[in-house]
Amino acid sequence: MELPPDPRLKRPSTYNRKAAIAAVTDLYEFLTTLPFIEPTDILYPPPEGWPHITRENEAFASPKKTDETLDANNGL
Repeated sequence: MELPPDPRLKRPSTYNRKAAIAAVTDLYEFLTTLPFIEPTDILYPPPEGWPHITRENEAFASPKKTDETLDANNGL
């Protein structure tokens, strides 16, 4: 399922999934260099993803979620 384009944008939005994951990971890892946040506080996704996240699971059944969001193999 693909969402319609955002009418507020002059051109379609694109992103690089791996770059976005790397940027968020870098941010969280940087935060561990500051007081109060330990490296062990970061929870990474399991390599096999989350097989319980499916469109059939009522908790994740929103029609606004894309197939990529629900991809059970979306670990790092």
